Amino acid sequence: MKKFKRSIVTFVLMIGMLLSMNQTTVYAKANTCDKPIVIVLDPGHGGHDGGATRYWGGRWYREKTLNLAIAKECKEELEKYSGVKVYLTRSSDYFVSLGGRVQFAKNRNADLFVAIHNNSSISSRMNGVSVYYPNMSYRSQVGKDGKDAASCIQKELVALGIKNNGTHYRNTENGSKYPNKSKSDYYSVIRQSKMWGFPGLIVEHAFVSNSSDCAKFFSSSDKLKKLGRADAKGIVKYYGLVEKDTPTLTSAENDADGNVHLQWDIMDGMDGYRIYRRAQGTSSYTKVTTLNGKEVTDYVDASTKKGTTYYYTIAGYHKGRKKTIYTDMANAIKVAAFETLYTPQNLKVSNEQGAVQITWEATEHTDGYIIERKTANDTEYQVLTQISGADVTSYIQEADAVSADYRICSYRKYGQKIYQSEFSETVSYQQQ
Repeated sequence: MKKFKRSIVTFVLMIGMLLSMNQTTVYAKANTCDKPIVIVLDPGHGGHDGGATRYWGGRWYREKTLNLAIAKECKEELEKYSGVKVYLTRSSDYFVSLGGRVQFAKNRNADLFVAIHNNSSISSRMNGVSVYYPNMSYRSQVGKDGKDAASCIQKELVALGIKNNGTHYRNTENGSKYPNKSKSDYYSVIRQSKMWGFPGLIVEHAFVSNSSDCAKFFSSSDKLKKLGRADAKGIVKYYGLVEKDTPTLTSAENDADGNVHLQWDIMDGMDGYRIYRRAQGTSSYTKVTTLNGKEVTDYVDASTKKGTTYYYTIAGYHKGRKKTIYTDMANAIKVAAFETLYTPQNLKVSNEQGAVQITWEATEHTDGYIIERKTANDTEYQVLTQISGADVTSYIQEADAVSADYRICSYRKYGQKIYQSEFSETVSYQQQ
């Protein structure tokens, strides 16, 4: 095969047409393959187990009901953030065993288990909030992580005006031991969570047995929502979550070498971006690259296969406290990585029975050719003709055969866009 001079593509862009036949937005999202942070919220009690129950100010305060309302709000709030998956051990008023609650979390590969409770005492004067976390005597990192998470949640609840009773761990009182012979945790859900390798917390928001706590924090749905949002805010700060959003791909353009140039808008809170693509006819996205940098807004994919149509998408990432958190993928952009356009070679211009005959060698990957001419009266080249057909190698100009300079390029058309190769060297014709 003959060697042709590689061209530099000139893009002829229509104003206002960012997306054309070879570049369109696909309104379909997919999640990244990266594991999200899994939070399991456990609304304590339920069903026949009502938990603490008191009658104050003409109404009943049932812990199982309060716990569920707080947990639901916490879940709703957490789901506003990227890179997190939230589950409830129960979604309505039914009973779940303590072992069943932790097993539920284990089966979902939980990173954190948070039991939502409210306190009670034989003394009606006891009030305030406490959060319990695992001890450090076994799997100390689980204990440290739990303590840090507990502190974050406690701080947000205290900010609501609840008396601060501190964060605590509590060892068993029955002599039970962990595998390393150290004292086990007192609370079953904390102990079992540690055995499965993730921290378990118990949040005692306030005292159902205290009329003032009930009036201040439990007496309306709005007050319960504030408690749930405070729990969520604490978890958000512990993990360093960012509000759910996706970057926006603003353009995807192909060039003469089949590369695809991508651009996107900066997304606040991100530490970098991941580029994904899939080839037309395939169903899954694969990662192209990971880009580090808050201000990165462009990337050139040089690993494309010429002539292949791709769908590109992007996800932002943020380096959180415990792991890197990824956003959902953005809406995808479709773009064709077309084959290289080459400049036609061996352009010749001659007189053929009074007409101008123009010939050249055919090129690959083209839809046709554009011939331009400049006469002595022209200040710049004018389009003489646009010829369709990759195999066409000649053109006869039967009229107006004046002295002029001629040149030729190949072109390809996608939708309303025309992509041109570099023009050939000029060939002069002298009128006979």
